Amino acid sequence: MRMSLGDGLRSVVVERWARQIARGGAVTHEHYPASDASLDALSRSGIDTLWVQVRDPRDAAYSAWQMRRHWFSTPDRQSAETDLNDRTAIRKFTELCLELSEWVDGWISAAENPDHRPRIEFVEYHKVTRDLPCTLKRMLGAHYDDQFDAKVRDHIDRLAGGEVTPRNFRKGEGGEWRNFISPEVQAEIYGKISDRTKRLLNLAP
Repeated sequence: MRMSLGDGLRSVVVERWARQIARGGAVTHEHYPASDASLDALSRSGIDTLWVQVRDPRDAAYSAWQMRRHWFSTPDRQSAETDLNDRTAIRKFTELCLELSEWVDGWISAAENPDHRPRIEFVEYHKVTRDLPCTLKRMLGAHYDDQFDAKVRDHIDRLAGGEVTPRNFRKGEGGEWRNFISPEVQAEIYGKISDRTKRLLNLAP
């Protein structure tokens, strides 16, 4: 189900839709930022806990580049072969890194504000990909029973065997961007990421 309207990082929560999800028996995975409008809608919706998946903004930007290279293309280079040696591509990559960093920082601000509801919990991307059962146990608590665990592990096996195509597949194991952008650009990006985001994600330069 959906609870937001708009495009990705620029979307906003629709309170009526959020109320439907708060009734239970539904799953949603979206990308809206922690804007005042969305936080107000969530606060009124009845949702108790919101899980925010976070990832190193540089890895997330690299993943987006891998999946949608045409986003980073110049007008005369629209093919999927566009690489990060292109100045325009590097500029767009840098901008996306910082936009994703601000997205994480916005959720940190919301989590630290005691007046905000629902409660905000963070889950790190690498923990989802490396140990999905453990991550889901943390999120679902007593609802994660043996029967559900068996289904999760069956899904993981089918995914590994190529029987299932992931709908939200993200590229990379982490750190691949270091091979595609110069140390100077890496330092520029790192310097502009907030200290709170660096601490939450344990980021290194």
